[in-house]
Amino acid sequence: MTTLNKLHHLIDYHLHQNDHRWRQLLSINDTNKYFKVFSQCVEKAALEFGGIESGQAKYKGRGTINIKTQTEEPRARYEPEFDQMITPLSQEASRLLKQHRRLIAIRNNHKSATSASTCPSSEHKKHTYRKQIADNIKLVKHIWKKHDKHNEVIESIDPANLDTIPNYFTITRIAEELLHRCQAMTRQDTKTQNKHSNIKYQTKGAHKIISRALRAKQPAPMSSLARQKDSGEGKPKGSITTNPLEIDEILHEVWDPITHGNCSDPELAATSFTTKYRKHIYKAREFLVNDITVEDFKEQCRIDTDSALGLDGWAASDLQLLSNYGYQILVDMLNAIEHGADWPTAMRVTRAVFLSKDSEDTQNPLAQRILKITSGIYRNGALYE
Repeated sequence: MTTLNKLHHLIDYHLHQNDHRWRQLLSINDTNKYFKVFSQCVEKAALEFGGIESGQAKYKGRGTINIKTQTEEPRARYEPEFDQMITPLSQEASRLLKQHRRLIAIRNNHKSATSASTCPSSEHKKHTYRKQIADNIKLVKHIWKKHDKHNEVIESIDPANLDTIPNYFTITRIAEELLHRCQAMTRQDTKTQNKHSNIKYQTKGAHKIISRALRAKQPAPMSSLARQKDSGEGKPKGSITTNPLEIDEILHEVWDPITHGNCSDPELAATSFTTKYRKHIYKAREFLVNDITVEDFKEQCRIDTDSALGLDGWAASDLQLLSNYGYQILVDMLNAIEHGADWPTAMRVTRAVFLSKDSEDTQNPLAQRILKITSGIYRNGALYE
């Protein structure tokens, strides 16, 4: 038995276990349950074929709407102190780096305040320096840990009394020690992440990573947009946001008036239009389309393509590997839909992706072309027709 035949045998076995349900579900037009059971059968067969225990399958599954809540991932960034790109800092490394910067600011402002002349303009500068020093001292003391080295020196500093601030060289030495601790911690974090990266294909979750690699490539999500209005402090109109939730809000704000239109009752408007222009509209007998056949649908699914994955979880590569009986189950559902049954819920939700029309204006939400990605099964059925 060839490898593909073995997979087909497992798929057919699990599908035949539900032979008593297929006709029954279609007779009551329950395509939701029909599609879910079909998807579960194929996934069970794939897990058995890959030697993977069902408990390790940590995915939402085909046949359901695969929409993930987007969270902004912390990105690597350039750190001048290290002169390199580094991964996001741990909480402790971040604290040490903040303390280093604040101590350097206290040192520099203290030097400027004590060296300024006594003229009126200099007095104003001194007042500004003192305020900045006092603010930074409060922040340093607020997150300073009692067991940290030099705790006594930091605790003795009084924000209201500049004379309690240690000399230039003492503050520099403490700040440099904090920076060296931060650098050492960052190097260790990087080593740990590299180690985890090297062994990710040898863990229980390796099948999930490999599955993603084998699937069709996903369209790149929109990563940034320009704000269309003032959105609070630090978020002026025209500034750039990378927050997925804010990007979604901007897209709705700009595109909803266009997609919703300026008509309060679209159905009434359509009826009025067809009534008014009835004599100009071409009329003919309804064109009858024959039922989809298994061979034609299979041929359409097995066309070599790497089309984008729909939200129902079914990739083009999945459909290419189905058995003949698997195609028959899908064809029966598609024909039932053509005769009046509803589309499964998972196939009625499309994903909108945005293709920039101007490479020089990628942050403008209106300079985008909206593309709707539908279910791969729906697309193959429509292409056949």
